[in-house]
Amino acid sequence: MNGGGSNNGNGAPNTLPTKDGPVVPPSAADPSTGPIRRVVRITNPLGLHHRAADRFSRAARRFPCRVTVHNGELAADGKNIWDLLGLVVLPDQEVILETEGPDAHRALEELAAILGAPNGEDYTI
Repeated sequence: MNGGGSNNGNGAPNTLPTKDGPVVPPSAADPSTGPIRRVVRITNPLGLHHRAADRFSRAARRFPCRVTVHNGELAADGKNIWDLLGLVVLPDQEVILETEGPDAHRALEELAAILGAPNGEDYTI
């Protein structure tokens, strides 16, 4: 025991475990670091297919924060197209978009719009 202090004995703060892992508050210096989550419905009639996943992962890589997409028990690195395709997200399914780190709020807004777009592809040549 650490005598009821506010850390775990090694200087790290105590955290409460949850289904998603420990709850760690965002940095006091930057409250926009997350983690923050949003439920997004996939309205693209083809689901999260190759072109849509490519568009999403390219946009995600522009942000310095961590981007994760959850489909049920599966989680994917939002910056990796192969991870995203492995989620097998079908039309009208809901996924959880999570961002954490610098610029997390801005990333969440932009990426949720891309993920929830009914037709996220540009067919112009």
